[in-house]
Amino acid sequence: MNNSNQNIILAVGTDQKLYTRADLNSSWVKAPDKGGHVIAVTMMQDGSILAVGTNYTLYTKPDLNSGWVQAANDKGRAIAVTILPNGHILAIGTDLKLYTKADLNSDWVLASDKGRTVIGVAIMLDGTMLGVGTDHKLHTRTDLNSDWKEASNYDVEVISVTIMLDGTIR
Repeated sequence: MNNSNQNIILAVGTDQKLYTRADLNSSWVKAPDKGGHVIAVTMMQDGSILAVGTNYTLYTKPDLNSGWVQAANDKGRAIAVTILPNGHILAIGTDLKLYTKADLNSDWVLASDKGRTVIGVAIMLDGTMLGVGTDHKLHTRTDLNSDWKEASNYDVEVISVTIMLDGTIR
């Protein structure tokens, strides 16, 4: 996405297509349909769009008006994806474990197993990983080698989480 679109909200609809909205008060607009269905989406540091297809592989597109291109290295399956502060890709595999890859051409690397599986993950502004456990509670991990710790003061069960641009958890 170009710089003028950086604050637009991008989401995957229940029809597995992309939708945008200018702000929380505006209406959803279906992105141009260039084929393909996705189950998760994030933005790469260069502004391109990275998604997980319904076949659990990664796809990219430079902007909303372009078609999906399957990642060259499509080994490994993911259910969710986000970007680490260093630009590496962090995904949740179909086995609910964390995997990383340096770029779209790299192989997936299993993160050190710290005894917790997650169904959702987001990266906080300080680089801390915020995961949604299979227990539907929030857990944090300071890096890929640290243990998951249950977040305190969260008495609501969740299925997904993200971080707002101002650093607040939503």
